[in-house]
Amino acid sequence: MSWAAAAAVLAGGLLLSWTLVFLGLALGLLSFLLWLDRRYALERVTYTRSFSQRVVPWGSDVEVVAEIHNRKLLPVLSLEVRDLWPSAVTPLDVELAPNYRPRTETLRLGIALGWYESVRRRMHVRCSQRGLFAFGPVELQAVDLLGVESVLREDPGRHRLTVHPRVLPVTGLGRFVTRLAIERPADASLIRDPAALAGTRGYQAGDPLRDINWRATARSGSLSVNVWEPTQAAEAKILLDLRTYWRVWDGIDPELLELLCVVAGSLADALNRRGFAVGLASNALALGSRDAVNLIPQCGATGPILDALAAVVPSSPYQFSATLSDHLAVAGPEAHIVITPARTPGLGALIAELHQRSPTLVIAVGEADTLERHLVDAVVPRTFDWRTSESLAVG
Repeated sequence: MSWAAAAAVLAGGLLLSWTLVFLGLALGLLSFLLWLDRRYALERVTYTRSFSQRVVPWGSDVEVVAEIHNRKLLPVLSLEVRDLWPSAVTPLDVELAPNYRPRTETLRLGIALGWYESVRRRMHVRCSQRGLFAFGPVELQAVDLLGVESVLREDPGRHRLTVHPRVLPVTGLGRFVTRLAIERPADASLIRDPAALAGTRGYQAGDPLRDINWRATARSGSLSVNVWEPTQAAEAKILLDLRTYWRVWDGIDPELLELLCVVAGSLADALNRRGFAVGLASNALALGSRDAVNLIPQCGATGPILDALAAVVPSSPYQFSATLSDHLAVAGPEAHIVITPARTPGLGALIAELHQRSPTLVIAVGEADTLERHLVDAVVPRTFDWRTSESLAVG
């Protein structure tokens, strides 16, 4: 177009035609505006995405806020935003378009932005699947003034949403709690039992001021602090088998996998509420890791355990028998809760040995077809509907 404008101006000058000159100048101005529009259409145009929560329980709703900013004088007359969303989340007030990438869909937003204008769009999604879900990248495409050519830019704009497995209240656990309650001194605790005062000693740098014994200080004339008996904590470790089939080439049973995660998460939460320090070991791998999940028992560890369960990948390369053998080699005095679909041969002898080492609770999820019946304390049936049930019975 710029060549045509120059030719029209030149021809108008030679022919003394002001019409051609004016036409050439108009074409030149239009050509300049088109170049300016194509060159700076996406300059200082940003797209941001934010979440009301980044870690959510199963079944909850999350607000997603998309903001597009044009921080320049040049307007953007036609802008299309294509944002990749995981197909596992369910939008409540927008429709997503299909995408060629697996397990993803596209959020499309078409807008026009004036100079220094911002647009905000609020959307809501329902998190009805457990896992770690990635949002992004995002593509921004602006069309020129004539609608002929477009400018495309891809921004990383990646975010991750963590959806925990559903946690149900556990009924029937009371009759097992006494068996599992092995107490040992906790490494650290913010709780002080007034009846556990062992004596006093001289103040040392770093001692908390709340431990100063003012009566002893007045008697001795120097700062004295209380000395407490070690706080006792009951410890339990959940040993979780996430191999839904013995042979890895048989595939994955996704419903059984989710049920196993629900049982493990619910038991971890129930034991934490009863004062247990709870840990988790499994033959499952976390997303992006080559090591099996292994969390040491901690008080108030429901959050880390649910994070680990949200991150486990569907397929595990490790047999649960190997996990049990490795754990028996280093097992401490803590109690154990074995959760397994009981589809791996050879578990009976390992679980019997674990029973001899420390109190052990065995929960079979699905069928207990490969375990001796006397080793199984409770069975969660394969037909248990964890999505609609109000509690999980292990009695």
